[in-house]
Amino acid sequence: MQGDIYRDAEGKIFTVQFVDHNMEGSWVHYTEVDTGKEYSCLIDAFKERFKKVVKGFLKLVKWLFVRC
Repeated sequence: MQGDIYRDAEGKIFTVQFVDHNMEGSWVHYTEVDTGKEYSCLIDAFKERFKKVVKGFLKLVKWLFVRC
């Protein structure tokens, strides 16, 4: 999961920095690519909110962004 790329329902792109396993549960720490803002939430909530991005799809999005 660390280093993987995810997107939310609005299409924002995030990267997972690391997963922290502690007594309170497993926390995913992630960063929004466009803003650099850092967030964290429990892994179950993360899996419900985000979908993993296929790396080829991300390259296509970047290519399209450069073209616009």
